Amino acid sequence: MTRLLLFAAITLVTVFSACQSPTRQADRSILESHAITNATDLDAKHMVVVFGFTTCPDICPTTLLQRESHLASLTPEHRERVELAFVTVDPTRDTSERLVQYVTHFSGDFIPVRAEGDALATLMQSFRVHARKVPARTPGQYSMDHSASAFLIDPIGSVIAEYRYGESQDLIVQSLQTRLDT
Repeated sequence: MTRLLLFAAITLVTVFSACQSPTRQADRSILESHAITNATDLDAKHMVVVFGFTTCPDICPTTLLQRESHLASLTPEHRERVELAFVTVDPTRDTSERLVQYVTHFSGDFIPVRAEGDALATLMQSFRVHARKVPARTPGQYSMDHSASAFLIDPIGSVIAEYRYGESQDLIVQSLQTRLDT
């Protein structure tokens, strides 16, 4: 029995330390006001927020597939309480139409978000996300270097978890279930 309790305690510590629990406010109003598709009833839901860009060759598509898989692993009750949002860090190339088309390659569940200028800067700052253009070898071309974490925010906009790229799917799903129960 002692071993079982010790295992349970270690598991909980591992879940909460592996999936960081930052305490900061995200600018949820920018997310909601710059959502491209119909984003109804968001004020009562948690959101998993991913930053990226549509021409990303590997990390962004992998992250979106993983986050979709994480939510598919939740119970129906938990799944009803959370939405997925994909925020572009490259609004110059990522038009509204391009974003909608891009997220539908993964799931109809992603809410594409496109903010520009000060709104995007404020949103990124509230999540502590960084992005910058990286010139390509071809003149006039570029890629984007950006933070690769996903964030869970609660209905009032508190960032309650940060999931880093490459973290264990089981730990993320367990963290999501635990945090959605509170």
